[in-house]
Amino acid sequence: MGVLSEKAVFSVLSVSVWEARKFDKKVSQQSEKAHGAEAGTVRATKKLIDDESLQAIIDLANKARLRHNEITQPWIDKGPRILNNKLIAQHTAEFHKMKLEFEALVRVFESRYPALLRAAPGRLNGMFDKKDFPDPENVASRFEFKISFRPCPDENDFRIRIGDEQLADFKAEMESALQAQKQDTADRIIKVVGNMRDRLRDYGKADPNAVDSNGKKRGKRAGAFRDTLVSNVEEVSRLLAGFNLDDDPRLTAINEDIERELCAYPVEDLRDDVKKRTRVRKSADKILKDVAAFMS
Repeated sequence: MGVLSEKAVFSVLSVSVWEARKFDKKVSQQSEKAHGAEAGTVRATKKLIDDESLQAIIDLANKARLRHNEITQPWIDKGPRILNNKLIAQHTAEFHKMKLEFEALVRVFESRYPALLRAAPGRLNGMFDKKDFPDPENVASRFEFKISFRPCPDENDFRIRIGDEQLADFKAEMESALQAQKQDTADRIIKVVGNMRDRLRDYGKADPNAVDSNGKKRGKRAGAFRDTLVSNVEEVSRLLAGFNLDDDPRLTAINEDIERELCAYPVEDLRDDVKKRTRVRKSADKILKDVAAFMS
């Protein structure tokens, strides 16, 4: 492939959230004693605050981590993740919006926190310990949402500073990382395209074991699928161009087939038209075989 540093960057997402949970050693030991259990068998965790404003921050943080993993790919040792230059604009726009939303939610929680802190002794009773709680003026500092980018390594950066043996190790490490990135790409295709194939194959088949809320058999369709069946494939197709770091023509052809063959019909047509359903299913099956050949 060409120079990696010209095609991609490393992306690091750092999200910190004070989740208002605290291990309570005393309560754990009391519970063990009350039940005659061995030491270390109980781990009691206090939920210091139960409020929707804090839960909204936690939910957004989880959403951001998931999305970052979707739009980037793994690299070496679970550290920075690689982001193709073709996806930087999309990544930046999405995470700038998330950062603003995160900061707004933190401000809401910060405004509610003094009252929540005053109510905590009543909620926790004998488990309350003021040391478990940050001061109101410092609580916002317990939250952080940060995206940073770093350049990818280039063997030319190392050639003049290390010997041939170390350079060979560096190249081997790069090759291993690129293979892992390639496998990640294949796994994503297999997951969504395989799901589409299976859902289309099973759609309309009666499930003899399906029962309603009263326990009566009702012959529910075993292969019913949601509206996201097609949109999930469309999302993978949009990302694939960015995942093709070495511009492999085989992966380009696979992506073109996905876009042309699997995203040709709205999901309603796939439910209503058996011929279209069969056509797309056969295309999905062929694409899965092409992916297997791509990885062989």
